[in-house]
Amino acid sequence: MLDTVAKLQGVSSIMQPQPIDRAGGQTSEAFLKLEGITRRIEQQTILDDVSLSVEEGQFISLLGPSGCGKTTLLRVASGLAPCDSGTVRLAGMDITGVPAHKRNMGVVFQNYALFPHLSVAENVAFGLKAQRRDRAAIPSIVAECLAMVQLAGFGDRRISSLSGGQQQRVAVARALAVRPKLVLLDEPFSALDRQLREVMQIELRRLLRSVNMTVIFVTHDQDEALVMSDRIAVMNRGRIEDYSDPASIYSRPKSLFAFDFVGLSTRMAARVVAADGDMLTLDTKYGSVRAKGRFYPGTSVIVGVRPESIGPAGDKSDAAGEDRNRLKLWLTDIVFQGSKRHLHFAAQESDRLVAEVNSAAINMFEPDSELSVSWRVQDTLVFPT
Repeated sequence: MLDTVAKLQGVSSIMQPQPIDRAGGQTSEAFLKLEGITRRIEQQTILDDVSLSVEEGQFISLLGPSGCGKTTLLRVASGLAPCDSGTVRLAGMDITGVPAHKRNMGVVFQNYALFPHLSVAENVAFGLKAQRRDRAAIPSIVAECLAMVQLAGFGDRRISSLSGGQQQRVAVARALAVRPKLVLLDEPFSALDRQLREVMQIELRRLLRSVNMTVIFVTHDQDEALVMSDRIAVMNRGRIEDYSDPASIYSRPKSLFAFDFVGLSTRMAARVVAADGDMLTLDTKYGSVRAKGRFYPGTSVIVGVRPESIGPAGDKSDAAGEDRNRLKLWLTDIVFQGSKRHLHFAAQESDRLVAEVNSAAINMFEPDSELSVSWRVQDTLVFPT
């Protein structure tokens, strides 16, 4: 998964419009700013004092499990749902009380919300007509938008004759036709098969960046968020737990929830037995490990390591002189993952012990055997329980 993040970040560096800093480094006021957004339905708090800043031209993903509040936050931003408190600012203007049809935002819903009785061109033109645009100019705008999503010549077709991927592109063309300040995408790939979804992720990402569009994208798929985003907001129970670029979210998450939700992970319950400055010695059920952190001795914590950081002790990755943790674990299962394999080890209670190895080296391992593993101390994460 980390390879995927690195690969896509390389692609994005070519496609990103300049001089925007997609890591959020601009010093000017955010293009979209949500401050203190709270939303309640009956006695349930759906959004709990949520704040989010988005720079112009960024692709932001709201990532989290069902019911965490990500779609509600999108609806509040678009004006399709009210908030009980907080403000929504777009391009420096307070639009909290502005109705949805006056916010100049393009929205692509999970089910695309296309009109089956209209042709492709008529669907794309729908928003333009609602804006009372010059009727003579509409056909050329529609043709331009369809060409942009690689559907030139599809204008006369019926919606029912299109594939899922083509319908998704029509929905995007309709959203872009009105020249919105912001595009909001609510899980638009959920109805697509995996292969088409992966193609559309790259295609849509390239398209939106080519026109320097600011995007908020809702998804519960961690891989999708890592592939498409400049920044990811990990949401849980109506709050944002972490907000950073994909590589940081994956390698240095700010919370245990973000660590567990984004990517596969090895995690062990532990207790701090010694603290020397920022270096901790921790006792786990499988042996002693070390990590950097700031906790008092006696504190119960969770130790986390990404599986690709763990390897057999003594192999070429276990370089001499490196500061490493080493444990002896009982190998229970080997899971095929194409070019890689996941080694699963016996774990107690809520612990999870997984290592990732290259499939070419799989003959080195046998289930139901003891295996010594190691990883760098600097790759060890520590979270409060």
